[in-house]
Amino acid sequence: MRLIRLFFIVCVLVGTYLIALLFCFNKTLQQSVIIWLSNFWYKSMVHILGITLKIHGTPPSKTCLAVCNHISWHDILVLGSIYKTTFLSKSEVGNWLIIGLLVKSAGTLFIHRGQGQFTLARREIANTLKTGNNVLLFPEGTTTDGSKVKQFFYHLLEPAISNHIPIQPIAIHYSYQGSYATNPIAFIGQDTFVNHLWRTLNVKKITAHITFSHLIDTEQNPQATAKKLHQTISEMLHKSQAAAASGRNV
Repeated sequence: MRLIRLFFIVCVLVGTYLIALLFCFNKTLQQSVIIWLSNFWYKSMVHILGITLKIHGTPPSKTCLAVCNHISWHDILVLGSIYKTTFLSKSEVGNWLIIGLLVKSAGTLFIHRGQGQFTLARREIANTLKTGNNVLLFPEGTTTDGSKVKQFFYHLLEPAISNHIPIQPIAIHYSYQGSYATNPIAFIGQDTFVNHLWRTLNVKKITAHITFSHLIDTEQNPQATAKKLHQTISEMLHKSQAAAASGRNV
């Protein structure tokens, strides 16, 4: 099963890359092709990995800054397959095998380690929002096992606050078949992308549970906004986890 899935992943990657090359010199079509290819790639990867989506609530229909808890690189594939958005991710993701090339092509914004990282990231987020495009970030700044939400960094919320753009809270978690000592979808610790990909290719009946809350207006204080978002997403996550465990809908 793993080898079959890996084969299809390579086929989709190569096919997507070749199509992108055909249009890379046509500036008129390039942006629309990138949007189509990104959506195609996200949806294809979700299908190949055998991920079933259970969506609660409604994805945003207007420009917003979305914030979500973070469990794995699967989050990017799942959320990217549901609605059009620009992700903010750590710079290391751009160097990952397979995913790195595609997220770069999709216009992903990267935050680099070191002094001035938040200033540069805030500027890129603001510029993207001003063009009418959505931005999605993971304010925990790291991945978790999905059992709870870590404290949010508030620094990257400022572009939405200063430009009076609403924020979309999103909660995500995964269920799967089988018994594991730890969450096999969680990409945590010192694990490498290649090793984690190889292991998760063998996980059966993965279900991604995604909950969209209503858009919220931002507070003038970034810390207050971060606290409000953390509380909202934590409550959505716990409610969704309880419903999934009991087989109920949220």
